[in-house]
This record gives sequence, C-alpha cells and structure tokens, in this order.
Amino acid sequence: ASFTNADYPTDARLGIRVGGFLDARINDLLGARGEAVYAMKGVRPSDSGVTVALDYIEVPVMLTIAPGDEPGLFLFTGPSVAFKLSAELVGDSEPVGYGDAVHSLEAAWVVGVGVELPTGANRVVLDARYSRGLTSVFDFDDPLDSDSDDKNQVLSVGLAVSLF
Repeated sequence: ASFTNADYPTDARLGIRVGGFLDARINDLLGARGEAVYAMKGVRPSDSGVTVALDYIEVPVMLTIAPGDEPGLFLFTGPSVAFKLSAELVGDSEPVGYGDAVHSLEAAWVVGVGVELPTGANRVVLDARYSRGLTSVFDFDDPLDSDSDDKNQVLSVGLAVSLF
C-alpha cells in the first residue's frame, strides 16, 4: 500500500487483507461479487522511521467477467467503500493516534484479474488487484495543505478457498 500524490519520497507499507466474499452468476458471461475485508493500508515515508498505519474494513461490490461456466480466468471491477478502524503513526516509540487527521470513510475503485481452480467440492481462487482511492486520506481543514490530496493505492495478491 502507498499514497498517490504524496509530495515526499515514500516506501510501501506491507500488510494483509483477510475476509470473505459471496459471488453469483448473472448470466454465462457476467457475475457479481460482494466482499467484506479487513485491509491494512498506509505508507512509510522514506526519510523517517515512522509508518502511517491505516486499517480499514472494505466492502467492494464488483462485476465479474468470466466466459463459460467452467472454472478459469476472470476479470473484475467495481467500487469499494472502506470504513476506518484505526489510524496511527508507528515508529520506534509508542504508536501515536492519528485518527482525527484521517477521514472515517474512503471510496475507491478496484480492478483485477483472477483464476479459479477446480479442486473437487471446493474452489481455489487466486487473484491480483489494484485499488485506487477516489477520496483523500487526510481530513485537514486547509485545502492548500500539500497532503490534502493524498489517496490510498494498493496492489495485492489473494488466495481464497470456497466454503460451499
């Protein structure tokens, strides 16, 4: 995870995404997928030992495109809403709460590609996705502040196993 529009050198924050999804076929080509996911986002400024650690619950609702009924390659895209769980500055000392400076909601757009592998009764799904924030991360009163337009962006790889 990192920020777009950051006006300082940054390194990505590595984190996890964990959650569940439900999907349904609309027709032979299209499907719909809803997810509820815990996601770690944020950034590490390159010139400091501090990490802007942002944790969210994301709820993407996506259109899937998969030709045929058989497992295989599929594409997906759609909007996502994220609800802030926590925002901290984490360094060598005790974490510092940063929640007042971060919006409580984030809108984003997700696009990705996946492959569904048949494994008997269950399905295994591998996917890669890019999520781009549409709303700014920070809630500063000054619109001229250089950080007021920073947005989350996340590149992730996922592994899922269907339960039914």
